[in-house]
Amino acid sequence: MNFLRVTCGSRGNTLQKRRAGKPRLSLRSGRATRRCGIGLLIALVCLVVIASVLGGLLRAALLERQAVESAQWRQQAQWLAQAGLERAAARLARDRSFSGETWTIPAAALQGPHGGRVTIEVQSPAGHPGARQVRVTARYPDRPHDRAQTSRRALVTLSP
Repeated sequence: MNFLRVTCGSRGNTLQKRRAGKPRLSLRSGRATRRCGIGLLIALVCLVVIASVLGGLLRAALLERQAVESAQWRQQAQWLAQAGLERAAARLARDRSFSGETWTIPAAALQGPHGGRVTIEVQSPAGHPGARQVRVTARYPDRPHDRAQTSRRALVTLSP
């Protein structure tokens, strides 16, 4: 008969399997069985620890990526708000009756994956007939959730 012999440890169990029959386990030493079981347990614990560490590293990397993306969005919203103030000043220089607008910037114009939206509101402040109060709100990206929003105010003096 042909047998397949598998041993665990130096004096461990021997699994004998006949080609056309049931496996037969012969226990040579209880001590070797315990050593083999402890080795498997240690290997399993090591795998669990490694998986936990890798999971924590992956989570930290994802949180860092979200933080960087959020900072980029806030910076882009600040630039859009500044551009909105400059746009309002230029429009007021040409047309004193300019009262505001909503300016939608496509993603291609920003050379990025997202577009932005700038809302410009212009009011005449009391006691300053030659000036306009401009309030700008910039949103980037232009979507209802997960965005950065920045507001700025400025007093624009109109040329005579």
